[in-house]
Amino acid sequence: MKPVCCDTSFLLALYGNDIHSQKAILHLRSLSQPITLSVLNEFELENALHFAWWRKKILHGEIMRILSRLDIDRQMGRVASPPVNLAQVVAEARRLSDKYTAKQGCRAFDLLQVATAVHLGASEFLSFDLNQRHLAKAEGLKLNS
Repeated sequence: MKPVCCDTSFLLALYGNDIHSQKAILHLRSLSQPITLSVLNEFELENALHFAWWRKKILHGEIMRILSRLDIDRQMGRVASPPVNLAQVVAEARRLSDKYTAKQGCRAFDLLQVATAVHLGASEFLSFDLNQRHLAKAEGLKLNS
């Protein structure tokens, strides 16, 4: 079975409280397999949470609650974290950058997230970020609705 990958916008919606949270929760429940997170997903999520705390958008306890929920989902089999070859992911991100950035204005971490999905042979990419969705779609990945 091909993995289902996601980006940080999906994770923040899934574990936080924003306008996409209900959609993210429902989509996760509809999957017959875990979502696949790379070390890059986890780093970007953790950094986004710390940045939100720095901006006084969330309390430190909220960071701990979100990361605890992620750990519970991993233990319950709703999240998988297979190892990835970062050198190969970066090479794939460079290929994507050459192909799309001048046309679509892709950010580096968006390229890395989609490159990880491509590298892992993902069937679906979960995101609420419009630029990242365009990039994933251009690479033939199915998107969440």
